[in-house]
Amino acid sequence: MGIEKAQIKPAMFELTTNYRSHNGIVNCAQAVIDLIVRFWPNTIDALQPQRSVIQGLEPICFSGGNVAFSSEQFFAGLAYESLHVLISDGAAPGKRL
Repeated sequence: MGIEKAQIKPAMFELTTNYRSHNGIVNCAQAVIDLIVRFWPNTIDALQPQRSVIQGLEPICFSGGNVAFSSEQFFAGLAYESLHVLISDGAAPGKRL
């Protein structure tokens, strides 16, 4: 004779406002999610797209090959208080440039 416990079913809700990333990052992430859903349906949960309250430019993505440019060319016209560039070639994991 065990005591029966009431099963609680918590309400599910989605957080659709992103307060930490600007719109450019959020839109870029949504584009990746859209591709995953398109090419591999039913592999991730279908959620409403996020939005951000912070305006910002879309990130610049480079892929493969030698990308040769000077830092002056890259940062020309960009007015960010804090800009982070992530570079990985596999040669030095964990090394900050």
